[in-house]
Amino acid sequence: YFLDFTGIDLEIDFTQPVFIGLLVGFVLVIGVLAGAYPAFVLSSFKPLNILKSGQPLSGAKFVFRSLVVVQFAVSITLIVAAIFMYRQLNLIRSKDLGFDKANLVNVRLNGKLRDNIEVIKQDLEKLPAISAASPATMTLVNVNNTSNFKWDGMPADKEFLITQANIDPGFLQTLGIQLISGHNFSFQKTNDTANFILNQTAVRRMGYNDQTILGMGIDFWGAKGRVIGVVRDFNFKPLSAAVEPFVFRYQPMDGYFTLFVRLKPGNPSKALADLTTTLRKYESELPPEYVFVDESLDRLYENDKHTANMILLFSCLTILVGCLGLFGLSVIISQQRIREIGIRKVLGAGFASLAALLTTSYLRLVLIAGIVAIPAACVAVNYWLRDFAYKTTIDAATLAFVLVSVMAIACMVMLLQVVRVMRTNPALVMRRK
Repeated sequence: YFLDFTGIDLEIDFTQPVFIGLLVGFVLVIGVLAGAYPAFVLSSFKPLNILKSGQPLSGAKFVFRSLVVVQFAVSITLIVAAIFMYRQLNLIRSKDLGFDKANLVNVRLNGKLRDNIEVIKQDLEKLPAISAASPATMTLVNVNNTSNFKWDGMPADKEFLITQANIDPGFLQTLGIQLISGHNFSFQKTNDTANFILNQTAVRRMGYNDQTILGMGIDFWGAKGRVIGVVRDFNFKPLSAAVEPFVFRYQPMDGYFTLFVRLKPGNPSKALADLTTTLRKYESELPPEYVFVDESLDRLYENDKHTANMILLFSCLTILVGCLGLFGLSVIISQQRIREIGIRKVLGAGFASLAALLTTSYLRLVLIAGIVAIPAACVAVNYWLRDFAYKTTIDAATLAFVLVSVMAIACMVMLLQVVRVMRTNPALVMRRK
């Protein structure tokens, strides 16, 4: 569970002498510090003030309050960062990529598979658990095969790099990429091997629209042809990058190195078993290599997910430590004001008034921590989001919710001390000298 949550493979051999030595040393150090600190603090107090329930040194009070502010400032910063990291990752996971990633398998064409791609595709499409198959020279995870290209009437300052992939006519349908103008490649038209299909970004970069670009002459990689279609923009790189210009070509003689297989919903295990059997029929020496496209895309952001989990974990720990410190501080202050509280109870003060008396100053500390932490958290989140082309928004409602929630938790912790004080007999308190 720890590995899945944080991405850290924590393997500890508890029998190793090094681990035992470190553990013993850690316990000794903590024990010495735990004993020395109270002794040091107590030795600084004046006995007369303690017996009279006097106020502590103002310096000690300032240190305690400062620590509370720092702890809650760190907690609020981490919580805000974790929330917006999760929101960004959910945005990425749910974003329309321009193709259907569900039930889509990417097969690597190793060895003899590449030479038999056409018959393999035909065999796969006959299987009841598979709906379509199409080869290509791209993986959809991070395509970087770019080059310059020219078109008729191109101005000298319009040249740009364009990413390309060699596909077959079934590719767009297999992946669910929408053709918005023109027509697709055809298995029957041999001259389609000299034609091209562009995405919307490439068309806009050239200065045309989806209709006026059709029939435009293209010179790409030494091959001259025409634009026969335009597809809707799709993401072929991590979402840290905006959609870039893309060109599809259909040149089967150049070969393919990957095969996309669309599984029918319902029984992926049966479909994968049939896929494996078919691949082994043509390549028995090398094991089949395939992966679900959605899983490959998720792995692109696995480190960010683990980072968000770690931040959430540490934010919870800092809140716990902050609440413990706040509770300890409230115990100390309430003991110092025990006679005042007793007098107020005798005069008829109820739970609400005593709660306001003991919690207002501490909630003010948490509010100060929030005022310090929220701008810092926003700066940190914006810095992390700078690498994404598609970003979540940092809204005031979420920031206010975090601050109010942390203040509510702190208030509940302090109310525990208020309840304990309310149970104290005022008569016993008033007898103190």
